[in-house]
Amino acid sequence: MSFTSGQRAHGWNVKFYSYGKLREDGLRCVGGVFQRDGLLTMADIVYELDLCFLAEEPGAGWQPALLARDTDTEADGLVLLDQESLESFPTPPLGGTTRYDYVFHNPSKYKCIQCYVVELRSLDPRYLEIGKRSLDQRLQGFHRRSVSVDRGGSARSPSTRQGDSTSRDPSLSPTRTETTDNVIPEFIASADARSRISQFRGAVFDQCQQCVITGLGNFRNMPGPGLEAAHVVPQSQWNTYPIHGKAMADHNSIDELIHAWEITWSAIDNGIMLESHLHRMFVARLLSIHPITKTVRCFINYDAATPYHGVVARLPENFPRRVLQYHWDMCILENTPMTRQAPRRLTNVPDLGLPPAKFMKINHGDPYKDNLTTRGSGAGASTGASGSGAGAFSGASGQVMSRPPSPPLSERDSVQCHWKGTMTRGPDVAQGLMTEVGLAQEVSDDEDSYRGRSRVKRRCIAAEDMEDDSHKQIEDDGRGEA
Repeated sequence: MSFTSGQRAHGWNVKFYSYGKLREDGLRCVGGVFQRDGLLTMADIVYELDLCFLAEEPGAGWQPALLARDTDTEADGLVLLDQESLESFPTPPLGGTTRYDYVFHNPSKYKCIQCYVVELRSLDPRYLEIGKRSLDQRLQGFHRRSVSVDRGGSARSPSTRQGDSTSRDPSLSPTRTETTDNVIPEFIASADARSRISQFRGAVFDQCQQCVITGLGNFRNMPGPGLEAAHVVPQSQWNTYPIHGKAMADHNSIDELIHAWEITWSAIDNGIMLESHLHRMFVARLLSIHPITKTVRCFINYDAATPYHGVVARLPENFPRRVLQYHWDMCILENTPMTRQAPRRLTNVPDLGLPPAKFMKINHGDPYKDNLTTRGSGAGASTGASGSGAGAFSGASGQVMSRPPSPPLSERDSVQCHWKGTMTRGPDVAQGLMTEVGLAQEVSDDEDSYRGRSRVKRRCIAAEDMEDDSHKQIEDDGRGEA
């Protein structure tokens, strides 16, 4: 479990306030830090604010500063932010919280303090959510294989695990290297990848020998229970490894991506030993190691982590500073801003296209109109475009015949006329047709005429014609005999 942004904010004892884009909304909290025992310096605070926020520059001669809002605390009223100062940032009183307004100061001006808009910076390209992999489309084209590592250190593929009589305990920590399904990009040689993964834990212990924070976990030159090999740059986020100073690999370069993956599994360049509970907090970005002073910093007031706040880590000699800087920066981006920016666009949404036209419901109206539409589409099938995708949908839509909407059931036209199997509406047209015998017939609204067979008996016209013919035949026969 990892803390949310709101939960992390409850662990601050220093809060920063500033204006947003709408000044009428007033000052609002934009971020904060946990300061204890003077661990953070002025330079640390300046670096942190600059990494997370973008301030509106007032002009030459103005210097960023923090103005204390709480007059009843021991904090100085105005704290000038000097990026070169190693002076400790004021520590709030025990159990208290200090609130500062982010301002600019110019002693030569009559109004020497001005508040300006401070906004959250655009998303850092190195930042990925805890446990998440990159959604960069340039990496999506690479197939991945998964492999897990035994406690003994040998790599096994998923196929070799199917016959095992014992299954992996799902309750084990997901951060433990020896029990994690590790992702191998397809462009990495399988044999080399499995070798690096299987040797990682032993190689890290060879150079660390103990937990780098507590100094515990070594049992007769063997890693004891609860001692784990940790990646400083998470193995699932290998593409963010800082191979060029603070910059990560070029995602368009296969060579740089291969180098980034391999160095992520390098014990010398990316591995430290931690006790399991500290490993979990390290992965959750609750604590980190300062890249210069090597002191442990707890980023929020969490009682399980604060006992290690300020402890000097026992890191291997010449451990890469840029890797520690990467983890330090990710912890800042995770904990300091009040809110974190989400990616501006989705990069993993597949283009599914339109479904075939036969699955698209074109008309939900009169079934009679549907039959006409079907006949019309059948007649024009030879002129249509392709029968699938967007073209099929466009062709089917073009064949739909335009029909007027049917009236509500509660309302009926005053006069309705049947004309050669169709319905003629309108009193003027109907009346004109009714004047011609046999051309039109009024549809009565009378219940007896409208429901079922009419109760009025009518003679069959054919029978009347036959009767007239028979009478005429008798008359002709009588004249002949005469």
